[in-house]
Amino acid sequence: MRKNCILLLLPLLALVPGCTAEKAAPGAPGLTVSAEGDAFYVDEPVEFRFTGNADFISFWSGENGSDYLWRSKERIYEGEGVMSFGTAFMNGAQWKNQLSDDSSRKLLTFWWSDDFDGDYTSDGIARATWHDATSFFEFASSRVDDARLLTTATPSGEVKLSDIIPSSAASPVYFAFRYHLQPFVDADSDSRSRAVVSGFTVNCVNDSLHVKDPVVTNASAGWTFVNIGYGADDENYLPESSASYIFFNSSTTNTAERWSWAVSRPYTPDYSVNMGCDHALGIKGFSDSPLTSFTHAYSNPGTYDAVFESRNVSASGKVSIKKQHITIRVFDRGGAIIDNPEQKEW
Repeated sequence: MRKNCILLLLPLLALVPGCTAEKAAPGAPGLTVSAEGDAFYVDEPVEFRFTGNADFISFWSGENGSDYLWRSKERIYEGEGVMSFGTAFMNGAQWKNQLSDDSSRKLLTFWWSDDFDGDYTSDGIARATWHDATSFFEFASSRVDDARLLTTATPSGEVKLSDIIPSSAASPVYFAFRYHLQPFVDADSDSRSRAVVSGFTVNCVNDSLHVKDPVVTNASAGWTFVNIGYGADDENYLPESSASYIFFNSSTTNTAERWSWAVSRPYTPDYSVNMGCDHALGIKGFSDSPLTSFTHAYSNPGTYDAVFESRNVSASGKVSIKKQHITIRVFDRGGAIIDNPEQKEW
């Protein structure tokens, strides 16, 4: 009986696929793409026609951000550092000193240094060379009821760092705001005013790419305070910072000068804009019905390499890929006469 059983089983085993047999690869995508001509005007719909089918279809237009050649290579462009912030004053009369042509008497000023050694003390401040850049910015010229309300701030304007810091400057650089109170003599002229700096930001800007990315914000600037002069250690009048503003405070009737410095962390200028790798647009998925056409419009003149990448996937996960390139030329209206008498197939 055992022999008979073996003889009966052998034909059955021959019908069962072996466990180690190689999985079948999927068939190549049968998709073919063609376009109605190769020359079009800006914003004119370009119709691509399909015959055959594929499990998945992706489209690379050839434009910036969707260029097949940049699918695995990051686009890195040069940008420019641009700084902005807001200022506001409240209480007292010393805000009027901000209107003085003498920068040494102004209530609030902005500085930078490329030789500050990171010693956040009065001695460290004194050792460094600080460059006054106040004149590059617009500062508040009146007082408000509550300077901590961001809506009351006077915008500084957007200033290029290259206008402030020469290319010969060492790296890193430090930024600083200095709050300076004169001695109190008379309430009408010397009473304390508080100051607020809000929304401090350094953006990396590239106008041609329409990029404006924050490199430094008030939250990340790492402000450290150094208080010098009258009431320097008085905890009731210490400056403070938050994610959105710096608040300078002092005694209402200081009998001597007081300086409060808010000094940033070291900043190494890096104005590169990393746009990352380009990406395709998925226009058909596995469960979608077969496509007969796809339309895309180009917004800028130029010559583009439109790429259709079609994929078939087997049940075991194996992939078969087919790529088709179509050259599309795009012109401004009035810049060329376009005649596409027949369909071009590639």
